[in-house]
Amino acid sequence: DEEFTEMIKFQHAYNAAGRVISKMDEMLDTLINGII
Repeated sequence: DEEFTEMIKFQHAYNAAGRVISKMDEMLDTLINGII
């Protein structure tokens, strides 16, 4: 089913984006704590 496949692809992209954002958040946190 085409719609289902699109949903899966979207889910994967969403998960990947979430990981990238949390990684960036982690790095930002480290940076801020390093400055203070």
